[in-house]
Amino acid sequence: MDLIQANAWFAACPDGPADDRELLQQAWKALGCDGQQVSYVPVAGTAGKTSVAVMEAEILQAAGLACGLYCAGSAPLQERIFLRGKAVTAAELERAAKKLAALPKPLPRAAAELLAACFCFVRGGCVLAVTELSDTLLAPLLPAVPACAVTRIGADGSGRKLERLARIEAYVMRTGCT
Repeated sequence: MDLIQANAWFAACPDGPADDRELLQQAWKALGCDGQQVSYVPVAGTAGKTSVAVMEAEILQAAGLACGLYCAGSAPLQERIFLRGKAVTAAELERAAKKLAALPKPLPRAAAELLAACFCFVRGGCVLAVTELSDTLLAPLLPAVPACAVTRIGADGSGRKLERLARIEAYVMRTGCT
């Protein structure tokens, strides 16, 4: 699988919730890692996630930490995963896509992208990774979360009340998370 095929594979993954726990476990197994080697700092909210994630990663990198960054979005995935301040290599992304494509059924796109990023962080020797979550229900995919960030929460066009949105975004927080 080359980079064009890998990007096409990720783009073709279905939208939807990552609620098939068995498939998610199979995905970690297919990747050959469990992500435990990296601590994650997820960023959730309805506005400003990318800016906060990039800023956090730059601060951690400037402090001398081997840091990864994953930004959600619509650009090709290789342009949204960074290892130590540099875009992930085509070879690493191709490797992750090939492993995930071998699953018995496709993962939702957001979960596939996040798991590919985690795979790249582990292989790249990152000790911390800042991950922008397009869906806070992806938070359980991240095995070690010592801290998290929740950005501004406001109307998102869904018609949900602000209190409901706040509860949804707060899902990223866990016991022990600061």
